[in-house]
Amino acid sequence: MPRGVVDGGLPLVLKPRRWTSSQDTELISDEEQLRAAVAVIASGRMLLEGHIPDPTMPQTGAGSAPYVSVELISSSGMVDVLGMSSRTPSRASLSGAGVHFRMRRALGIDTVQLVMGLAVGEEPMLGDLPVPDGVVFRFDVQPDANIRRITAVDRLNAVLHSSGVEQVVPRVGRRDDFSWRNGTLGFAAAVIGTAPHHQTVRRIRDDVLGCVAISGTQ
Repeated sequence: MPRGVVDGGLPLVLKPRRWTSSQDTELISDEEQLRAAVAVIASGRMLLEGHIPDPTMPQTGAGSAPYVSVELISSSGMVDVLGMSSRTPSRASLSGAGVHFRMRRALGIDTVQLVMGLAVGEEPMLGDLPVPDGVVFRFDVQPDANIRRITAVDRLNAVLHSSGVEQVVPRVGRRDDFSWRNGTLGFAAAVIGTAPHHQTVRRIRDDVLGCVAISGTQ
């Protein structure tokens, strides 16, 4: 047991020192769970931090998560806001893996080009950001966290009939292994498209959840 950890209060979040997309991130609710988790991790690879509970008010209307993701770029002590995106609290999540796509599609900002320029000493040339005339979305449809092997992903093609959906990209499928430790990268499919406003995005998300069926063994 790490010295002084429990004195700081529970619950805690156990996460890698370097990683992305919530991989290997675990909510620790009691001392027994903490002991079991610490026993199987490599020394020095993980860190523990306090758990900050989400606020309760949805930020972009009913059915959305109680927080937003703010995309920033920092250079020479200056921080610029590139944009904001909402999140959903369900198994159809708006993954951070789609940040580059959403910034480019909604605002015309190529984040990869910006970062490559910073790497060679260029200063970012950002003027007034355009105001998007709609909402760009990418839903990453997640299997149940208890599944260990996917046996079927059904009705993906039917999602394409939902108004606003432009593309469905499968990622994991039948007979693929699955682990919650893959974080948001372990999605079954990405559903991509545009909508005029957040209310329509929430309707599309509900259509996706009501349509796609993911089966597996535990």
